Amino acid sequence: MAGLFAGSGMDASVARRLLDGLLDSQGWSQAAFAAEQRRRLGAIVGFAHAEIPFYRSRLAPLFRGDGSIAWDAWADLPILTRQDLARHAGAMRPSALPPGHGDTHDFSTSGTTGEPVTVRVSRFANVVSQCCLFRGQMWNHLDWSGDVLTWFGDSGPEAEPGVHRRGPWGPPWRPGSTGSLFSIARATPAAEVIDAARRLRVSYLMGRPRTLQELAAETLRRGETLPLRGLLTFGAETTGDAREACRAAFGAEMIGGYASKEAGLLAYDCATCGKRHINADTVLVEVVDARGRPVPPGEVGRIVVTPLFNFAQPLIRYDQGDLGVVGTAEAAHTALPVLERLAGRTTDLFRLRDGRVLAPSIPESIGESAGAALWQVAQVDEATVEIRYIPAAGRRFDEAVFSQAIAQYLDPGLRVRFAMTPALGKGQDKFRRYSFEA
Repeated sequence: MAGLFAGSGMDASVARRLLDGLLDSQGWSQAAFAAEQRRRLGAIVGFAHAEIPFYRSRLAPLFRGDGSIAWDAWADLPILTRQDLARHAGAMRPSALPPGHGDTHDFSTSGTTGEPVTVRVSRFANVVSQCCLFRGQMWNHLDWSGDVLTWFGDSGPEAEPGVHRRGPWGPPWRPGSTGSLFSIARATPAAEVIDAARRLRVSYLMGRPRTLQELAAETLRRGETLPLRGLLTFGAETTGDAREACRAAFGAEMIGGYASKEAGLLAYDCATCGKRHINADTVLVEVVDARGRPVPPGEVGRIVVTPLFNFAQPLIRYDQGDLGVVGTAEAAHTALPVLERLAGRTTDLFRLRDGRVLAPSIPESIGESAGAALWQVAQVDEATVEIRYIPAAGRRFDEAVFSQAIAQYLDPGLRVRFAMTPALGKGQDKFRRYSFEA
């Protein structure tokens, strides 16, 4: 972690100033915050329009003849798709970066939830995202003097066998940042990960929600507990059953962030108000309908992002491929907006024979009521869904509960069939609750 701030002129003093700025801006008024976000947005779209041919025509409607920005045209800009990024990545990069942005690094996605893509990120943008993470950790009062063991990564150094010390995980300029980040390969069996965590006496485990749930299940299967201070996670929405399993095994809460390799850290849980705040001072997050227009709070829409600091490969209105719901921030302590929840992937939308497209969202409690330890709903044709499940120990699975849930939360005209399976989601970091296979 300390190496992130070393080299290419990007020292810890830059990160310290960035973090101080983030802690300051989160307390601004809504008006001041919105004005600063627009200023930063104007800087990156102006750079993209002037320096990157790919964006010249795409962004042209946004610029008036005198070079000023017509913000009322923003929602009319085309959405940048994953396919655009896969096919035109090279054309989306400038010939040179502004001073102070440091060197660059290419990050590639795994392709497990869509077409694999590669995005180029500057060191400065990477440090901005890291400082957002530090701020989120401060919201949750994490103790940087404790050690962390992370269990994910299927390539590079993270895939090497054994336990590896990666360095400090807190801000290196803070005297209390003495804890170490340890990594263990994702291919390591869960039992060995638990043994390593116990041997190292770590304070926190880090992984995707599905993998943390797997560790909790293994701990409980052995009739043990492993006291921790927190479970740190990124990616998919943290489900109720995963949270309950982690509480039982580790006596700790899951603390989640929403991030992507393309856009960095987008949002993070906040213990102070119980909400997940969008890092709107570093990225513009829109939740939009099929026409690219904002949906009201409480409604499901596509998550479209514009990172404000990555000039190495600007992503202007990039479709993350995720569905989300924005919330309200009345009870929050900050001007940062709220991401109420993630609602799945756009590739998992269900499509009915009458042309309707549905974003399935069945309460976690349904699975518990039906007696399922783990479950998935798959649309196998335009009129049929299949409930795949692992029965809970000592429980009889009740098909009627899920049949009623499909009628209530999806469509009463859908046929429902059931399939018990012993290995649902096994080994999957990104477990898909809903699967479109029609």
